[in-house]
Amino acid sequence: MFCDDKPWATEARAWALDWCAKHDALCFSSHFAETPAGRIRRADDGIYDWQFV
Repeated sequence: MFCDDKPWATEARAWALDWCAKHDALCFSSHFAETPAGRIRRADDGIYDWQFV
């Protein structure tokens, strides 16, 4: 997701984080030096957390 359209990028990222957390999706990211595989969890306070697999 690119940031050329910042409002859309913000909405798209929020949707992706929420969807992955709700569906316990296995995600792959290029942003981590360790394994790129992980799951996104959402705490009761709404904060997202990345858990390496």
